[in-house]
Amino acid sequence: MREKLATPDGKKTYARRFPSVEGVFGVMKSARNGWQFLRRTRERVQVEWSERCIAHNLARMIGFVRVNPIAADNI
Repeated sequence: MREKLATPDGKKTYARRFPSVEGVFGVMKSARNGWQFLRRTRERVQVEWSERCIAHNLARMIGFVRVNPIAADNI
């Protein structure tokens, strides 16, 4: 993997991926205590992950409305 990232194409790909995806997982792991799942089966883990995603998106929407109260009319 180091060799792939060392190439110019690898650097471009990593630079494009980094800010868009990994920040969300970092927030969900650290700020929302998502270091491990509380359920054991695959189906239950999928439900738990969906719940965490919903909570994350709702928190972002609430924060957006607090910052931009005018935009609350459009939601």
